[in-house]
Amino acid sequence: MNLFILILKILCISLFLAVSAYSEIINKIVINGNKRISDETVVMFANVSLKDQISNNELNLILKDLYQTNYFENVNVSLENKILTIFIKEYPIIQKINYQGVKSETLLKLINDGKLIREKSPYNLLTLEEEKNRLNKIVKDMGYFNTEIEISVEKLDES
Repeated sequence: MNLFILILKILCISLFLAVSAYSEIINKIVINGNKRISDETVVMFANVSLKDQISNNELNLILKDLYQTNYFENVNVSLENKILTIFIKEYPIIQKINYQGVKSETLLKLINDGKLIREKSPYNLLTLEEEKNRLNKIVKDMGYFNTEIEISVEKLDES
């Protein structure tokens, strides 16, 4: 029985050392690809700081945290030689939203009350599709059954 406990202790210690061996302490954080969002904001969104000990699990959490902000279309995270590199591609920003053909103030109020997309928010196709579905439901609930909702996007230059 004592031999079994000794073997179990050795296995636990080995497992602990093996897990610790796959983590690194961050000495530097490099952010690439950001245009509007500052490096400090990206680091804040990532919930990470210098001298943190990072494993593959924490890298996945950083990735998840950055995607959950809905500001980024693409995110890559890597840790090599104690340097955490975060590459991001930002979603474009919505400058203006126009609702054309809506004459009813009541309908316009319903549209604006719970809208999912707003001016100065990131342009995300999934959110835009959810907003279109929400608008379709609102107009049908108001009795407008033959209404078509069209979404048009005008891309502006990046300056």
